[in-house]
Amino acid sequence: MGMAHQRSTIKVFCKNDERTLARYSWDEADNVWVRSDQHGSNDDFYLRRLDDGTMQAYPRPTLECPCGNSPVYSHDEIQAKIAEAVRNDERLMV
Repeated sequence: MGMAHQRSTIKVFCKNDERTLARYSWDEADNVWVRSDQHGSNDDFYLRRLDDGTMQAYPRPTLECPCGNSPVYSHDEIQAKIAEAVRNDERLMV
């Protein structure tokens, strides 16, 4: 009963200069979009308690662009933005 995803990876672009800021991939096991371009960086994580009481860590979505545009979203906000972009088959601009 999961969502049907047209694609398993989506890029996030800067709305000012259209650089790629991040890449997210769909994680079937967790049913969540995960940052796939972090190169092993784990210094800034968002922790969420799952229904069974365990803790799950997600990278905090800080998106930095050399142009100075550096939006920060909560985990739920970026998940909703990605899902909407995929649903509409659009590029995600932030």
